[in-house]
Amino acid sequence: MWFWHSPFQIAPADLARLREMGVEELFVRAGTLSTDGERVVLSLPQRFEEGWDRSVELVINADAGVLHRFEDLSMPGLAQTIATDYRAAKAASSEKHLDVKGLQLDIDVPTRLLPKYAELLRDVRPLLPKGDQLSITSLTTWFSSEAFADVVAATDFYAPQFYEASVPASLGDANPIANLQQLEAGLRRAGELGVPFYVGAPSYGQALMFDEKGKLAGTYRGLSPEDACRHPSLRLDTWTSKDGEEQLLFQAVKAGVNGKGLGYRILYRRPTPETIARFYRDALANRPSNCIGVALFRVPEEGESLSTPLPALQAALLNQAPNTELRATPHLRLKPFSAIEMPDGKIDSLLSLDIENVGNGDTCIGPDALRLELRFPAGSVQEVQPGGFAQASLFLGEPSSAGKVSLSRSDGVVLWRAHLAPGEKVRCGPVLFTGSGRLRVRWTTTDPSGRTDSGDFAPITFGKG
Repeated sequence: MWFWHSPFQIAPADLARLREMGVEELFVRAGTLSTDGERVVLSLPQRFEEGWDRSVELVINADAGVLHRFEDLSMPGLAQTIATDYRAAKAASSEKHLDVKGLQLDIDVPTRLLPKYAELLRDVRPLLPKGDQLSITSLTTWFSSEAFADVVAATDFYAPQFYEASVPASLGDANPIANLQQLEAGLRRAGELGVPFYVGAPSYGQALMFDEKGKLAGTYRGLSPEDACRHPSLRLDTWTSKDGEEQLLFQAVKAGVNGKGLGYRILYRRPTPETIARFYRDALANRPSNCIGVALFRVPEEGESLSTPLPALQAALLNQAPNTELRATPHLRLKPFSAIEMPDGKIDSLLSLDIENVGNGDTCIGPDALRLELRFPAGSVQEVQPGGFAQASLFLGEPSSAGKVSLSRSDGVVLWRAHLAPGEKVRCGPVLFTGSGRLRVRWTTTDPSGRTDSGDFAPITFGKG
């Protein structure tokens, strides 16, 4: 798997899961080649920590500025920069007892510049420490070039990225991240080249921004999809799960502080676990003899929802259907002194409810990801705090009346949350009750493929008795 964020640190639970999944090596981003106006320099250097006990390849990628200037750069000079940066990163990682096997370059040059890229690789090779491997990631469009054979010949192995083959120019052109048809053709071509390779497979999503005319404005990093669901300036237009991919499309209903952005759209998308599993199975079933494995992009960051959670990924690769499994833990506190203050002697109760996903799959990302319906005797609730949920809406009789009744008349409240990952716990409440009675809680979840599930937690008694 690729590891792209910083610091490079694996939590004990993730380490155990990666071992169970059979992950033998991590491709760790060591830094990004950027320009300072004159020179190519390494930015965003990785900070290494201990904890990974298997081998790593250190990856150096390049930003748009370097790619724009690549044609005019001196390859011997760039090779010296890369080798110096690699040696420094290897020394830093070795201090943390990491077993570094080699350097991987992730430089997505235009296809016409592949001869120059081959020159760079030939220049880098003798500058590496003796015995260290040299590898690259590659675009599937490079398979169409005769020059690609010279590129891979300069490597020990390479990793074609059989995903996200093209960036959509407009909103209607967004092809799925995982392209199974492209995979089959690419495997045939990789087999013909004969050089050892890993199948680059997707386990992540992305966010794209389009202008008011639907033209691509670039990638988007402003808000997580969960935050977008709550943002007052954004309206959720659609949530779909089609072609093996979950998609959320938002539209800006207000301009930004700079007066721009009205009508812009943000598209969040990620492949479903079922799609990743099929991609993995097809890669293994059709791999040529020089295929040495599958590399997944990427290990998710903590709290990140666009990458597939490791438990769901593990289940999918084992041909198991990831599923959410909810557990509720109530926390009830009586306020006995309220009986002195209340003329009828009723006791107030504060109730909070912890909802934990103890399953191996996450919910979808959207308003219907996790929904709770709390039902109670009419007039028994004095105050409702949503806690870790996005919103709490009161209703009377049926949830369809949510938001249209007063607190004193309500006999139920709907709460929703935009995502719940495996192992994640969220608290709703506190809810302030007066008197005594029973609270009934019904839950509903939707998974990334659009399947819904629902059930009831055990009733909770509040107040006296």
